[in-house]
Amino acid sequence: MDFPPTYFLFIVIVALILLYSYYHFLQKTKVDILWGRIRGSYRSVYYVSMLLAAIGFLFLLYYLYKKRDFTETQVDTFYLWILVFITISIFWMPFTIEYSLKHKTYIQYTIYLVLFLVALAALMILHTLLQIKERELKQERQLDIVGTSYLFFHTFIMDFVLWTHSFF
Repeated sequence: MDFPPTYFLFIVIVALILLYSYYHFLQKTKVDILWGRIRGSYRSVYYVSMLLAAIGFLFLLYYLYKKRDFTETQVDTFYLWILVFITISIFWMPFTIEYSLKHKTYIQYTIYLVLFLVALAALMILHTLLQIKERELKQERQLDIVGTSYLFFHTFIMDFVLWTHSFF
């Protein structure tokens, strides 16, 4: 089974909503607020890491586009976790801005939950990918495994662990 074009379209629409939400909230706040105590070269490492994670996500989308023999369960699982990954990501910035203004504990825990769920979704995407037995797209799958592994690393280590430690 192919990964349906309508799924790709919906993923792109939700991803554009995510990007627009970031643009919208960045117009209303100072960017430095979102970085907490992350400064200088450490911030540059984040920029590079975010770029590598985005490239990893693009490898995933490319692989989903190219592969023609998914099971229905694999398609549905990828679709679900990609949507969870993108949709939950939409909430990080507004909660972070709200926390920077009010410093309420419940908002802090909500940010932890958001970042944990995003990392969990990345892990589930990787887990689903690792279950696939590839016969034709071996090189593409290897790139996707590396890219999706890095996406998980970034969302779990860089965001959930290091960013929260530096922010709170």
